[in-house]
Amino acid sequence: MEWEEIWQQLSLNNQGYPEAAIQAVLATPAHQERMLIEFERVAEEPDEMAASPFVLQAMHVLAQCREKRALQPMLRVAALPSENLDFILGDILTESFAACLASVCGDERFLQGFVENPQHDQWARNAMLDALTIRIHEGDLDPAPICVWAIKLAESIAARLQQASTEESDNWTQQILANELLLEGLADLLVDTGSPEVLPHLQRWGDADLLDINQAGMDFYQKQLGRSLAERADERRQCDRGYIRDAAAKLRGWACFSEAWAREYQPARIVSQALPPMQPIVKPPKIGRNDPCPCGSGKKYKKCCAP
Repeated sequence: MEWEEIWQQLSLNNQGYPEAAIQAVLATPAHQERMLIEFERVAEEPDEMAASPFVLQAMHVLAQCREKRALQPMLRVAALPSENLDFILGDILTESFAACLASVCGDERFLQGFVENPQHDQWARNAMLDALTIRIHEGDLDPAPICVWAIKLAESIAARLQQASTEESDNWTQQILANELLLEGLADLLVDTGSPEVLPHLQRWGDADLLDINQAGMDFYQKQLGRSLAERADERRQCDRGYIRDAAAKLRGWACFSEAWAREYQPARIVSQALPPMQPIVKPPKIGRNDPCPCGSGKKYKKCCAP
C-alpha cells in the first residue's frame, strides 16, 4: 500500500476502521517515517487535527513503534488550550494518552517540566504523571528520584492551597481546582510507585483536607504502599495500563469506526433548502478519573468502575 492511500484512510472518520493502513505502517519503516513527518506537521495545525482522526491514530502507532521523536509533537498537542484539547483528544486524554507518552519518552524531564507549568491543562498535566508511573512500572525509570520530585512539588502546591485567598473570582477558583487535581495526581503517583515513607506526607495533606480521603482513604494508601512495586505494577498491567503494545487493539473499538457512526455522520444529501436550523449537540457530563465513582462506592472513578 502506498503512503497516499494510507494517508487518505487514516484521515477519514466515516469509512470504518482502517486495519490495512495501520498494519501497512507497522510493517514498513518508510511509512513510519512518513507518519512521523505528517504528525509533526499536523501537531502545529489545531484546525486540521480537529478535522480528522489522524493525530490520534499516529500517536498510538508511533507509540507501539517506540518512536522517541514523537514525544515533542505529543507535548505540543498536550499544550493546546483546554477547549481545543478536549475536542481533539476527548476521552483519550484520560485513557490511553499517558500510555502513548510513556511509550515514546526517552527523558522524563520533559514530562516533569510539563507538569510544573501551571499554564497547561490540568488533565494533560495529570496524564504526564500517569506516564511517569507507567515508565516506572515498566522498569525504565527509577522511582526514588521521581518520588522525591513529586513530594517537593506536592508540598509547594499544598502550601499554596493552604494560603489561598478567599477571593471568589472565577479565575482564582479555577486555579484552586487545578491545584487540587494536580495534588491528587501526585498523591496517586506516590501511592502507585512510592515506599511507605511517603505515608506521613499523604496523612498531612489528608488532615489538611487537601486530599479527598473519602474517595481513597489512608487505609487504602497504607494497603497499597505495603505491597511491592512489582505487585502494584502487575495490577496496572492487568488493567492494560502499560506501554502501547497493540495500537490496533486500542483503536479498533473506537465509536468513530463503527458502522452506526458511518451511517449517522456520512455526508448527507441536500434534499431541501428549507431545512430547520441545526441544534447544538449537548455532550453528557464527563466523569473525570479522579471524580467519585457514579456507582456510589465512595471510591475514585479510576479505582472503581473506570475501564
